[in-house]
Amino acid sequence: MNEPPATFVLNLYWVRLPQGVNPLGLLVVQAYVNSGLTVYVEGLLPLGPDHLTPNFKITELTKTSSPHANVPTAEARCALKALCSAVLEPLREKVGRLEITSGYRSPLVNQDAGGSRSSQHLRGEAADLRPMDHDRLGAWLILVEMIEAGLPVDQAILYETTTHVHVSHTARRVARRSIRVFTQQGTFEPWATFRDLPDLEARFNREAGFSRGGPTLDPERLPHPPDDE
Repeated sequence: MNEPPATFVLNLYWVRLPQGVNPLGLLVVQAYVNSGLTVYVEGLLPLGPDHLTPNFKITELTKTSSPHANVPTAEARCALKALCSAVLEPLREKVGRLEITSGYRSPLVNQDAGGSRSSQHLRGEAADLRPMDHDRLGAWLILVEMIEAGLPVDQAILYETTTHVHVSHTARRVARRSIRVFTQQGTFEPWATFRDLPDLEARFNREAGFSRGGPTLDPERLPHPPDDE
C-alpha cells in the first residue's frame, strides 16, 4: 500500500518595510533579518498538523495549568509561528532543546496568571522558557549575542529569582531589542548593568539552570514589565 505524500508547508510573513530597506534583501530561508521585521520562508519541510515549525508544536506554546480554555485566535497562531520561526528556532539551533513553560495565554488564563492586560502573551508574541541542554547563563549570553547581531527579539528578560528566560517577537513594529534582568528586589534593570559583574555565575546559575532543576514555582506567574505590550 502506497503511503500518502508528505504535506509541505510554506509560511510567508509580509510586513511593512522600514524606510530605506531593500525589499529584495529581506526574503530569507530559515533565517532572521537585521531589520527586526520578519519575512520568513519555512518551505519544503514536512510538518505534522500540530507543528508550528519543525521543532515546536502548538501544544507546547498553549499548555497551561489554568482550568480555562487556552485556544489561540487565528492571529495569535500566526504570531506564535512568527515567534518560533524568527526567534525560538534560531535560538534552539545554538543552545539545544528549549522547554516552553508559558506561551500563548487567553484572557482568562492571563488573568489567572496575574499577567498584564497588554501582555504580549495574549497576542501569541511571547514565550517563557528554560534551556534543557545548556546552563541558563550560558544560553542567555548566547541569546544576548544573537540579539546584538540582529535576532529580532522585542524583549528578553533574565530572571534572578527563577530559572526562566522571557522572549518576545512582534511584527507590529521594529523590534525594540530590550534586554533586561528581573532582580531579587523586584525591579527590571538593563542587562548592561549586570553584564560585567564578576559574580554572574553565582547570581544566575546557582540552581544549575537546567529544566530538571531550579525552584518550584508556577511558570505562568512570572512578573513582566509594565511596558510588556
